[in-house]
Amino acid sequence: MDILVIGEQGLISAAIVDQLVKRGDNVTFFHNGITSSPAFTRVESIIGTHFDGPDLESKLQGRHFDGVIDLMSFVPEHATSVIRALSGKTRHLIVSSSICVYGGPLSRLPTTEDEPHKPVTYFGRNKSKVESIVLDANGRNGLQTTVLRPALTVGEGSDLYGLLFDQTLPERLKNGMPIIVTDNGMSGANIAHASDVARAFVNALGREVSFGESYHLTGDEHATWNRIHQAMAEAAGGRFQPIYIPTSWLRTMLPIRSVFAHFMAQWPAYFDCTKAKRDLDYEVRVPLVDIFRRQFASLKQRGQTILATEGSFQDIVIETFRNGAERFVSTVDDSNPWGNVPTL
Repeated sequence: MDILVIGEQGLISAAIVDQLVKRGDNVTFFHNGITSSPAFTRVESIIGTHFDGPDLESKLQGRHFDGVIDLMSFVPEHATSVIRALSGKTRHLIVSSSICVYGGPLSRLPTTEDEPHKPVTYFGRNKSKVESIVLDANGRNGLQTTVLRPALTVGEGSDLYGLLFDQTLPERLKNGMPIIVTDNGMSGANIAHASDVARAFVNALGREVSFGESYHLTGDEHATWNRIHQAMAEAAGGRFQPIYIPTSWLRTMLPIRSVFAHFMAQWPAYFDCTKAKRDLDYEVRVPLVDIFRRQFASLKQRGQTILATEGSFQDIVIETFRNGAERFVSTVDDSNPWGNVPTL
């Protein structure tokens, strides 16, 4: 099959391209020119800006594909541009969405694909609009569409931040140092490995049963944050020593660092993947502890393990919380890599 992948150098993009090449597909990769995975060197590249509709449409002019996987439609205008560029030239468009379209708390656990959309973030609201545009286009001008919703997806090459974007987390776990966990640690999530998620994207291409449908792609284990941190500690060869701090306190004291904890981690977020297993042969092959073992090994191999010294970020936060202080006892860095703002 002739397949176009619209993405960047992310984990899922690299895994999808790698699996398509190994399957024998003819792959074209539309990206911004910044790539590091060896997978991208084995395919045709189109360098462009997905966020610039006219640029994308002009560079795809005259091209025809059996299938397209779009990992970069974040706002309605992106989806509209992709559909305009591909209508009449592509049989099947698969767009990556997110479980953030649901918001929280969820009405039932585990949640199925018919859960009402009640997004609480800018990202989730836009993804919900993207989904509506994509699914509404199904069956028009010869184009069939599918929406896939990954949850937390990690793998080799990604950083391990935990709930508060702390890059010393792997070393803290390895050394048995105290770890901040929000509330009582009994909220939780499904975590999946990028290779498992990518396989579902590849499997979905051209499958008529998937036309006009949406699917969850998450890990099988409905793990609390206590269990997730225990798995991390096991993978690191250390001990999990939780210090429970209310999300509300963290949100007040660390409005930027706490965005994940506040917007995504304070409610249980467990998703049912029965539909994807039935229609897309979705299969979780990498269990939770192995996900983290691979991630820790990758961090070490890349020389990106950051030592955890006494008196570092988490120690300061813990001491301040225990003292009931209104200000941190020492300077802390209230930042995050997701736009460095207090909202999502």
